[in-house]
Amino acid sequence: EAETGLQMVAKHLRAEPVPPSRRTALAIPPALERLVLACLAKKPDDRPQSAAELAESLGAIEGEPWSEARAKEWWTSLA
Repeated sequence: EAETGLQMVAKHLRAEPVPPSRRTALAIPPALERLVLACLAKKPDDRPQSAAELAESLGAIEGEPWSEARAKEWWTSLA
């Protein structure tokens, strides 16, 4: 949130994003939260370097396996 467009741009460039767990009542595995925050990192070198690396990291998160079908179900539940 910001009062002006310019403030929003400045905040986007400098402010760390709010962790997903603070934006929802849903339980978010800590490893998933770390990965989401890595994807939002300000420095490109701190982000996953490829879609393959991101997919590998997602697959390594413990819990119920994530699939395209599960992702579609999740997005549909939010509509």
